[in-house]
Amino acid sequence: MGQWLAIVVNGLAFGMLLFILSSGLTLIFGLGRYVNLAHGAVYLLTAYLTIETYTRTGSYWAAAGVALGSAALVGAVLYAAFVRGRAWLRGNPLPQVLLSFGIIYVIADLTQARYHGLAQSLPLPTSVSGSVTVAGTTVTEYRLVLIAAGVLVASGLWLLLSRTLFGSAVRAGVDDHQMLSAIGRNPEWLFGTVFALGFALIGVSGLLGSAFIGASPGVEYTIILYTLPIIVVGGMGSLSGAFVASILVGVGDSVGKAYFPEVSLFLIFAIVVLTLAFRPEGLVRSA
Repeated sequence: MGQWLAIVVNGLAFGMLLFILSSGLTLIFGLGRYVNLAHGAVYLLTAYLTIETYTRTGSYWAAAGVALGSAALVGAVLYAAFVRGRAWLRGNPLPQVLLSFGIIYVIADLTQARYHGLAQSLPLPTSVSGSVTVAGTTVTEYRLVLIAAGVLVASGLWLLLSRTLFGSAVRAGVDDHQMLSAIGRNPEWLFGTVFALGFALIGVSGLLGSAFIGASPGVEYTIILYTLPIIVVGGMGSLSGAFVASILVGVGDSVGKAYFPEVSLFLIFAIVVLTLAFRPEGLVRSA
């Protein structure tokens, strides 16, 4: 029982980190039909910058500011340079994927040149570096922090999308993109705002993930392998589906690594195959 609880908590912590990452991707794809595969590389960049900032300043607040600021800057540059006003790119997955991989290579090379390919991680704050006992099982406090952060982000996004006019417009755009102009909304402005929100969430994940999975060369591709199944299983453009799928993927990955390490990644894609076979639209349709 104790071992299972530890596996589940570890899986939930990883799942909530994946949710914060994939929620931005879900929003961007759901509203703009834009596949942002470069989010893994942006995570890598923000995680490295978070660690470097803390190393130089000793301040977690400064590190948090740099993580969010760098993600926002990258998002603004990408949106202005490659997305805004380029209707031919929307709904055209092949150029989006090629552009995403170009961005991945650029960011990967920049981090390689700056950090020389060294794996790094952020030291845990002393306030959450200990452990607690839950049902007779020792659980690290930071994993509980990650779970709480994922729930808070999910709650905040749910309130934003379901209780505000902005959220109503986003949901309308996800369901029928062409209706936005008909109801008097500016699709370009709305998508730009969602694009910025998506990159801000990547900054949050870079901050939180830098002390959990750290930063190392190749993690930008690993993140894609985990977040794309979440989008497929949860349903295109569905935040509630992404939340449920993140739990399934996180716990499934934790169980697989504990008991079937040789085929742990296969279990994730087995979930994808089963979902496509029995519910190809995903677990949840609406955003």
